[in-house]
Amino acid sequence: MEHIMLDVGLYISAALCLVFIVQSFKKRTLLGNSLGRVLIMMLIGVVAYYVNYHSTNEYIMYFAESTCHASYDWMLLFMTSFVWELTGHTKHTFLKNFYIVLVSIDSAAILTNPINHFIFSYHIRQGIFNTVALVDPKAFFWMHLLVGCSMIGIIIFMLVRGILTTSRYYRVRYEIVGGLCLLTMLFILVFIYDDRTVIDLSKLFMGVAALFLNVASFDFQPLRLMRNLQNYVDENMSDATIIYDNKGHILKINAKAKSLIAENVRQSRDSLLAYLELEDEENRTIKIINDCTYEVVYKPKYDDRNFYVGSTFIFYDVTENMKRLEREHKVATIDSLTGCYNRAGFMEHADKFIEDKEITGGYVVMVSGIRDFKGINGLYGTRAGDRVLKEIARRFADYSFSVPMLYGRTAEGKFTSILPLDYLDKIVNELSHVQIPIEDEMSVNVNMCHGFVVMSDMTKSVEYYYEIALLALAECKKNVSNIVLEYSDAMAMEQRRTQTLIAEMHEAVEKGEFYIELQPQVDLKTNSVSGAEALVRWNHPTLGKIAPTEFIPLFEENGFISNIDKFVWEKTAETLKMLSDEGAYDGSISVNVSRVDVTAMNVAEEFERIVQKYGIEPERLHIEITESACEGNKEALISMMNSLRDKGFVVEIDDFGSGYSSLNALMELPFDVVKLDMDFMRDKEADFKGGVIVNAMAGMIHDLDARIVVEGVENVDNVKKALGIDGDAAQGYHYSRPIPVEEFVRFVKQYKK
Repeated sequence: MEHIMLDVGLYISAALCLVFIVQSFKKRTLLGNSLGRVLIMMLIGVVAYYVNYHSTNEYIMYFAESTCHASYDWMLLFMTSFVWELTGHTKHTFLKNFYIVLVSIDSAAILTNPINHFIFSYHIRQGIFNTVALVDPKAFFWMHLLVGCSMIGIIIFMLVRGILTTSRYYRVRYEIVGGLCLLTMLFILVFIYDDRTVIDLSKLFMGVAALFLNVASFDFQPLRLMRNLQNYVDENMSDATIIYDNKGHILKINAKAKSLIAENVRQSRDSLLAYLELEDEENRTIKIINDCTYEVVYKPKYDDRNFYVGSTFIFYDVTENMKRLEREHKVATIDSLTGCYNRAGFMEHADKFIEDKEITGGYVVMVSGIRDFKGINGLYGTRAGDRVLKEIARRFADYSFSVPMLYGRTAEGKFTSILPLDYLDKIVNELSHVQIPIEDEMSVNVNMCHGFVVMSDMTKSVEYYYEIALLALAECKKNVSNIVLEYSDAMAMEQRRTQTLIAEMHEAVEKGEFYIELQPQVDLKTNSVSGAEALVRWNHPTLGKIAPTEFIPLFEENGFISNIDKFVWEKTAETLKMLSDEGAYDGSISVNVSRVDVTAMNVAEEFERIVQKYGIEPERLHIEITESACEGNKEALISMMNSLRDKGFVVEIDDFGSGYSSLNALMELPFDVVKLDMDFMRDKEADFKGGVIVNAMAGMIHDLDARIVVEGVENVDNVKKALGIDGDAAQGYHYSRPIPVEEFVRFVKQYKK
């Protein structure tokens, strides 16, 4: 019975080895080939033992036993290669070749041993039913054992290192392989050294070892890892999901992922990463698959010892979200009124347009502006203005069908385009004077002007060219006869000069580059100095004296004018104090308040602080406010003027007559002095109506208990006109230009009171 059971066990073991040999080589991988060679050696060992157990010929029994020992050598050699592949460690070519030579020599010596008995001798062990041949080691047998044990040591070392450097989810496969190796060697040693048994349990165990080696190599799935990853994935099972193990093989894939990702793409983690163009780190990307848009989330998983254990891919269908974002992007980049690009859209598409057209300098950036677009809206209404914008956009669209160009409405009443230089004249001429219907049987004549710059340096951005084309447009608008103007070196110099002034304006105040000059005001009745106007000047260390007409409009635009105004107020109060202490002058000096100051600060409190600081009477510091300031916040202006008068300051209206509603100014604004410019009265003697109006205006001012100061008095005739309207004082080059404080003192002494 024992004899039959042993044979059945050997048949089963051999059959299992043969089956898994075929399966291993069918894998067509290095790991499969290595395992297949190990199993072949196991099968040879099983067959050799079967022959040894059943043969009655001693020489055959000796040769079978030698074959077993030779198969052990090659089995360990191939097992070493297999473990190298299994643990993923780099093979050592020299060590591999060294052992191939060593095992070849050792196995050759073993297989010829039945003839020369060089390594060991043989003896027959008697069993109950059969006998087997066994070896009696000689001196060189220990060399054979040393070769085998050294390979076992390498195998165990690699398995232990794999266990220590691998997640707990995967180390069980190394434990299985190590346990199989140790049990097999133990059974072999028991068979060799146990004098009582003829049954080699290692040969029966080799079929079981083949099964477990195959499972550990190819079919092993760490259940704990599966449960861990499954908890992460369960919430996303409605989305396509793929789970890979640490070798990049699929652990789990749901039906949606199978239908979404082609098999050749999903077969390994690396191929899927390449398809998605993702790095092997936690990441996400947007991918269009089968006309749908997916957000793909790739997440590698690590255990508590930071060993890589697997990865998941989840494909979220974001098609509707992307469509919504596309709609929102369209809203952000398309002008809702005209349907063309707005500034953001124009700039966004400019780079692609340049790349597609391979622009090398034959193109221009042109900004086209509607002259007096605010006037069109004011005269005809905003609906008419909208129709004008739509019509101009339509014309640009028509040009774009025949001209390679990009265009957009980049600002209120402004259109920007990139177009070939050769088409510039044609488009400029056709768009400069346009008649646009706004209502039934009504149309408006629209005049446009254009500023452009040639795109000569493509390393500069479109935004840069747009900004300087705007400068060209601004220059073009200054002269109504201009239709188009190219950005020039002169504009570049002016721009650099402007940028210099802006960059250095704060430092200029600290360095004392700003100073004041005084222009005297002479009493027309007594011919004495009754007042003066403080005017700011800038003496730049490199640019020299800069005209106020250059820097004041610039500072009004960027808001720095308030800093300059406060400097002038402070300096004027300081000058009044100094002149009073010296007994040189005890009259008043006027300072300007700009439109910006009205909303930028509490002007009345600021002036009150200044006069208290220098100990001067408020009535000596006159405050000039332009009539045009009413075009801003009129209520705030009136409130400020009342506060100033309540605190004892004298309020003057400057540039009277330059606004659209001078009579309204007289009616609504609180004031003490009105300054009339000579231009308001020039050549009115030949105009009877004009003379009547000016005289009536002067009479009303006096009736309101206000004084009149006439500005711009340049000659004797101007003096006569000022006296003709009963002016109180005069100011102008006939008396004096603006002069330094020292000269002003000498000027005062020249006039007797």
